[in-house]
Amino acid sequence: KKKKMLKITKRLLFCNTNDLFKNGIKYIIGPFKPNDVHVQVYKFPKQYPIDIEKRVNEYWENLVQENDKKKGVLFDGVVWTLMNWEINHKKLVLSIQPTSYRYSLFTHHTEFGRRMIQKEKRANTLGVSVVCVTSDQKIVLGKRSKIVALHKNIWSLIPSGNVDSHDLHFVLETEMKE
Repeated sequence: KKKKMLKITKRLLFCNTNDLFKNGIKYIIGPFKPNDVHVQVYKFPKQYPIDIEKRVNEYWENLVQENDKKKGVLFDGVVWTLMNWEINHKKLVLSIQPTSYRYSLFTHHTEFGRRMIQKEKRANTLGVSVVCVTSDQKIVLGKRSKIVALHKNIWSLIPSGNVDSHDLHFVLETEMKE
């Protein structure tokens, strides 16, 4: 007879991950049922001034070269920027816009990016994490790889990841399968 190891609840909890890593948790909102989360999508990618774009691309090229030497894992793909959120009639409304991972890395994880770009104008990449609780009430954690771009070798909730689709429910299901 198989034991049921995980109890999955259908509630979502949102927090600003940059605040979580940098300053402790600044705000947490929720939990919300999946049907109480609505996403408004801006279809056009977030734009930055040309001088910032140039610096982002230079930074990325250097990062790729350094990463290749270390045989690390680095991928620049579409991630979604959290533009705004509000609670309206007990429903969470998220406004998101596409950007790329390179902008997230540059605007949040370089001294120049943090100094020159106001916090609300940065990539502000949206991420998801699932809190998996075992039948004996333990939380499942995993240790991040030493070859990832950020937060190497730290313990974190699994599954977790950047939002790479405007369909948050699909992203959560994909992360659970990984």
